[in-house]
Amino acid sequence: MPQKVAFKPLTASMAEPEFVLTDFAKFERPGQLHLGFQALHSYQRKHSRLPKPWCQVDTHICIYTHTHTHTHTCSWASRLYTATRGNTTGCPSTGASSL
Repeated sequence: MPQKVAFKPLTASMAEPEFVLTDFAKFERPGQLHLGFQALHSYQRKHSRLPKPWCQVDTHICIYTHTHTHTHTCSWASRLYTATRGNTTGCPSTGASSL
């Protein structure tokens, strides 16, 4: 017998996701991955490319932009940005040295 299944709208799920825990030792991991991929997607929308690998400038821009647009959900990203803010060595391909 067919059953009807209802889901939350995508916008509601993006704002308030419900995670399935597969590793009970890492409760924060699904939320961190969710926010990390949101940051990558917003960076790609804004710059029409993904951040360059190992480019700390792109990393800082990606984390900083997403943290300041989602301040209520990004305490981990804010801590990461603050902890790595002084370590900007630049991109190998562009030679950029700071934000």
